[in-house]
Amino acid sequence: MPFIKIEIDDGDFPTKRDMNESLKTSYAEIGRWHQRERIKLHFDANAQQRYKYSKRTRGYEIRKRREKGHNLPLVWTGASARLARTGRVSATRKGVTISIPAPTLNLPKGGPKSKSIGVKKTMSMEVTTVNKNEVDEATKIGLRRLRLRMDVVRLRRKHIRKL
Repeated sequence: MPFIKIEIDDGDFPTKRDMNESLKTSYAEIGRWHQRERIKLHFDANAQQRYKYSKRTRGYEIRKRREKGHNLPLVWTGASARLARTGRVSATRKGVTISIPAPTLNLPKGGPKSKSIGVKKTMSMEVTTVNKNEVDEATKIGLRRLRLRMDVVRLRRKHIRKL
């Protein structure tokens, strides 16, 4: 799980309440961005290389191509891909969670009747994978939002002091 370190070097330090609210809005913005822009990339043709998904068996790929007419990763009928884009974003001061309402993504790699024991990587693990570029971009978005929010807090505090 990637972590974003935030350092604030400012003499006019915000109150704990303001800081918590600012962090919450920052994380919510990151979650909405990820939901809007990045989730769909997990289901396109380049996703296997971009996120280093487990290689599917040759037989599976042939059967999928024959039955469904495509070899898109994590997609069989497309229902999970559509549901993944409708997830719920919830943020706190400590981070953000995106709940994806796609139950089939939680199945083992081979499906509900899979004979393999000890599957190391499930589809839900694959769809929640993020790469370094995404972490960097999310950090920029979060910091930009945090700075905007902190500017609003500073202006509000200065306004209150002047009264």
